[in-house]
Amino acid sequence: MFDFPGSYIAADAASLDGQRRFITSTRIQLILLVIASAAGAFSWTVNRTWDGAALLAGVAFLAAAVLRTILIRGRPHRAWYDGRAAAESIKTLAWKYTVAGDPFLSTNEDSDDVFRRLSNDVLASFGTLGAFVASASNEPTDGMRALRSAPLVERRTAYEKHRIADQQDWYERKADWNKQRARFWGALMLTLQIAAAVGAFLKGFGVFDIDLFGIAGAAAASAAAWLETKQHHVVARAYRVAAQELTAIDALIPQQQTEEAWGRFVAEAEEAISREHTMWKASSRSREPVSLA
Repeated sequence: MFDFPGSYIAADAASLDGQRRFITSTRIQLILLVIASAAGAFSWTVNRTWDGAALLAGVAFLAAAVLRTILIRGRPHRAWYDGRAAAESIKTLAWKYTVAGDPFLSTNEDSDDVFRRLSNDVLASFGTLGAFVASASNEPTDGMRALRSAPLVERRTAYEKHRIADQQDWYERKADWNKQRARFWGALMLTLQIAAAVGAFLKGFGVFDIDLFGIAGAAAASAAAWLETKQHHVVARAYRVAAQELTAIDALIPQQQTEEAWGRFVAEAEEAISREHTMWKASSRSREPVSLA
């Protein structure tokens, strides 16, 4: 295996930072909304004048609104999606260069210049990454150059093991994980909705006067918003399809016996993998943070 260029590392760091900020902010907002709803179900008189529970609810709602405003203005989800799309696009270029895939064929003497130019074009198309990629290097690493100079059979084995098989395993594991999370949050939403209904009936029949159905309802709404944010079910299906496509690609690798055939094959394989990157880029342009109202 080899080290990726600095531009990949910088774009990946930008994505992880945007993801952390977006997910953390969203999680805190949802917790604050549940706290506000729970506080509204009780009455806590302070100094016989103030309703402490109502004040707590007000503070929680206000804090959630502030975080929501920061999220809308900062748009960390754009850095998350753009960074991931940029990082994966540069990874595709790195693999093409390293194993001599088109347009970096083994006979192409200006492959280094082409790699730098295409990498610069990728970063230039994502203006949201800012300082993360400002000084990032687009120079092929020593490890990339070393593998590029190896015989075709060695490059082919490395590509099969460290690119196709590794990516396939990652997609399968993530598909399974997202499927499990989708089931968990779906079951939790159903449980909270049933709890809300039970609480409403108990209050309606005068068993107690606490607004438990309001608390459960708010928690169910927050769970639904979180599930919409993470998109577990959509991601699971997309990753499963990607893993199946990589299985088909892997079966064709032994058939590539010449440099010309290998160069075309790698370009087509990376094009298939890049469909996922295109989805990330499209998401960054079209998707806004989920409404928490």
